Amino acid sequence: MADPTEARTPRVLSVYGLVFGSGAAGLAYEVSWARQLGLVFGQTARAAAVVLAAYFLGMALGYALAGRLSSRSRRPLLGFAVAEWVAGAWAFVMPACLAVMPSSISTGPARFVVVLLVLLPGTTALGASLPFVAQAVASGSGGSKRIARVYAANLGGAVVGVVVSSLWLLAPLGVVATSWAAASLSITVGLVAWLMRGRFVQLGGEPSASAHADPERTWTWVTAAAISGLGTLAAQVLYVRLFALVFHNSTYTFAAILLVVLFALAMASLVGSLLVRRGDSRVLVVGAALVVAVTLPLSVRLLVELQGLRYFSAGTTFLSYITGATLLVASVVLVPMLAMGIILPLSWSLAGADVTPGRVVGRLTTANTLAAAGGALLASFVLLPAVGLWWSFAVIASAYLLLAVLVSIRLERRRGICGVAIVLSAALVWGLSLASARVEGVRPGEILVERFAGAYGWTDVTREEDRDNLHMRQNIHYALGSKASGVMELRQGHFALLLHDEPRRVAFIGLATGVTASAALDYPEIETITVMELVPEVVDAARYFSEDNAGLLHDPRVRLVVDDGRRVLGSAQDRYEVIISDLFVPWESKTGYLYTVEHFEAVRARLSEGGVFCLWLAGWQLGPREFEIIAQSMDAVFEHVAVWQLSRHSRRPLFALVGVDREHRLSRAQLEARMKQRRPPPVGRDYVLRHADDVVAWYIGDWTPLVRTPLNTDEHPIIEFSAPKSHKSRGVRLKSGSLHRFYEERLSGLSRGSFIFEPPVSPKERRLPR
Repeated sequence: MADPTEARTPRVLSVYGLVFGSGAAGLAYEVSWARQLGLVFGQTARAAAVVLAAYFLGMALGYALAGRLSSRSRRPLLGFAVAEWVAGAWAFVMPACLAVMPSSISTGPARFVVVLLVLLPGTTALGASLPFVAQAVASGSGGSKRIARVYAANLGGAVVGVVVSSLWLLAPLGVVATSWAAASLSITVGLVAWLMRGRFVQLGGEPSASAHADPERTWTWVTAAAISGLGTLAAQVLYVRLFALVFHNSTYTFAAILLVVLFALAMASLVGSLLVRRGDSRVLVVGAALVVAVTLPLSVRLLVELQGLRYFSAGTTFLSYITGATLLVASVVLVPMLAMGIILPLSWSLAGADVTPGRVVGRLTTANTLAAAGGALLASFVLLPAVGLWWSFAVIASAYLLLAVLVSIRLERRRGICGVAIVLSAALVWGLSLASARVEGVRPGEILVERFAGAYGWTDVTREEDRDNLHMRQNIHYALGSKASGVMELRQGHFALLLHDEPRRVAFIGLATGVTASAALDYPEIETITVMELVPEVVDAARYFSEDNAGLLHDPRVRLVVDDGRRVLGSAQDRYEVIISDLFVPWESKTGYLYTVEHFEAVRARLSEGGVFCLWLAGWQLGPREFEIIAQSMDAVFEHVAVWQLSRHSRRPLFALVGVDREHRLSRAQLEARMKQRRPPPVGRDYVLRHADDVVAWYIGDWTPLVRTPLNTDEHPIIEFSAPKSHKSRGVRLKSGSLHRFYEERLSGLSRGSFIFEPPVSPKERRLPR
């Protein structure tokens, strides 16, 4: 008798199109919702973990509920349509919920419950869609194949969602608007599914089970699905940490890693659909698990051999850079992720997806998703701090060895062969991990003093081999300060403090070595010094610089807050005469929000009458467009934005944007008196900021608003997406020739007015950058 499902192949193909659209929308939701929640609860790793756990828990609930409901439904596509409509509708509702959400909710259980409740309707609906589609396409023989292909189509849509949202939606269209665009797609997909609901009516009779289906031992395959989920997400977290050691860590490089991972999982589902019913699927699961166990640590070793943990560079344009970065990720990640992705489709088949598709897919995918959330948390907050990056890969590889053992027990005649393969694989896993663990990953000419591993990666204290100069670095290549840079770091603190007549309460966003904040210790009139630092390990590393920062962390006037600086300012009620924002990498998502209009508004709200806000900008990290957008965004909040340049080095220019709400009159005599009470920098002398005339000379002028220059906002985070392009494009960054052109075309014509010096300034006191 002909298979009725085969007779409606064109209809099944149309379902693949629906789930493709659903996957694209789902990934856009995940990106947009995580950003929206991060603005409320902070950009800390712990807050991100809470969002991730809540997201996956909601998905798992959707899988579980739909798994039960789909098996009872005669029109499963109707259930899929309703799920898409609910997800789309919630995308429109969620911003209103977050708008009334208090940001002062403490970390821990309370925050998790709130995030879970906010996400639950949308994530439950997203999870519910797969079991309904599985039930719709799986009736008749070959159902497991079609389910695997549906899953592949869904992941393929997610790949497109990554590319489209990262390149074309988030910055120009907007973060919330991206979720609304995804909602429109979900609602459209749901409408098409509703129109098709009558074409997938479940027929009577029991479909024939797969030759190797084993429904009576479903829990074996539930466990296999759970180990697969845990390993896949944990490995993804570890790969992000691994590539952070070589990439410039913008939104684009994170998107490249996610794109390759999703592509590999989609291809694995297609391969799995071809392998189902070809041979013993249990043997295939064992083989896939052993391939993962071996290739996971081998991939780490491959990156070390290919790149040597050097800072990655490819070509002279951003396009060549991101293309090369994606190819490097693919060469390292593709094989282990392909093997990981095959296990879940095979487990569906072995658990009886041909018999009860919706129920089996719902149950196994629930276990897979819950374990995935646990794997991400395990990797971030247990393995990385406890055993380090290299051995974390070994632990996850060992989980797949455990899966191979579990399934091998079921293979009566092949136990011996599997046992030998597992033993050999275990030896190879730990041998490769041991070899990788010997790679210190420090810059040439430096010796590792101590490494602090945490959720943000490595924070290293290193010493130069030929002299006694300590460095603080994050993830090998990001310099946070050094003994030799103490002159510049101390200058950053003194300069802003000198612009206020009598600061009593000051705040620093960013600790690093602590030298910049230690400038406040030199002024006896300062009563409280609040220092905010996002990365806990930086606090530990800063203790090595106690001699340079004058024992900052032990001074009774200092209050250290380890949290997202923006969230601290937004939720506190304290007032400050001076707030100083340190140098940050503007394209990283956790720091990109420190350059938005909303952040500047939060800063202004915390300034006392006549307060001063100083924002430091590194010209070598920005192009002219980014400088203009940041200045324009700051000017939209403050009455005056003064532009200063405090580094003569044309290849390393250092700018300060100073926001004030009224003009400041500064006496040169008073400046001289206050400068004399400063202690000398830890290394050498400051040849730029020695006298009152030096402060005057580096005052370029007040920013003049530009027509048609966009603002950098939470909704349109332009800087986060624009700065990495300028950074990786030759001749764009503000240094050397580009700096001189920008000065002549834009800065040289600025007029002065927000800071008035007495006696008046001579026109000759204006210096050009060299």
